[in-house]
Amino acid sequence: MALKKICPRCNKIIDYSKKYCDECSKDTNKKTNKRYKDNRIDIKESSFYKTKEWVGLRSIVLVHYKGLDIYEYYINHCIVDANIVHHVVELKDKWNRRLDVTNMITCSKATHNYIHSVYRKSDKDKKNMQMILKGLMIRWDNEFNI
Repeated sequence: MALKKICPRCNKIIDYSKKYCDECSKDTNKKTNKRYKDNRIDIKESSFYKTKEWVGLRSIVLVHYKGLDIYEYYINHCIVDANIVHHVVELKDKWNRRLDVTNMITCSKATHNYIHSVYRKSDKDKKNMQMILKGLMIRWDNEFNI
């Protein structure tokens, strides 16, 4: 039996040797990202994500969490590659925390979309999700002595 893992884009089970499932491989991530970036309303945020400080810090955070989707790891007990560094407290809410590593967690695109869907429901749901994410970060640091 071949080793399996989860597609980081859609969470389908795939062969370990593949990066994405067949459907996700067809979809070009660059086009999706370009559309997303082109449609961003907040120019200040868009500019920030292109800075040298953000690019360097993003890499550090991905290494800190060993490239894993921390939400999937603890909540769903799955190992999923992370490709996004998510600000727990959003930039629009606290701009001064944009480079605060204690405000960042790694996740996959699917998890990131889920987190933001919860954020959009209500302020109460948003605060609850933020508390869950902060707890996962603390748990990671305690378990891995970081």
